[in-house]
Amino acid sequence: MQGLAFVGRTSTTFLRGVVRPRRLRPIAIARHVYDTGITAMPIVALIAFLISVIIAYMSARQLRGLGATSMWSTWSPSGCCGNWECC
Repeated sequence: MQGLAFVGRTSTTFLRGVVRPRRLRPIAIARHVYDTGITAMPIVALIAFLISVIIAYMSARQLRGLGATSMWSTWSPSGCCGNWECC
């Protein structure tokens, strides 16, 4: 019931703003967009990074069960493939 009341109030306010554009207060709208959008970017980026690390870890665990190996297990700082005889 509250969701329906919210939709009704939002649509009524929007229609009043269309009829009388001065009621929209563009400065207040711009401030709210800045406060809720731009200032939230650091935490959104951190959460996206952490979720991607978790997905990569879970994928590696699943692939290891199928016989795949990690690319880091065959990598060495010298650029060799892990087989020391080829260097």
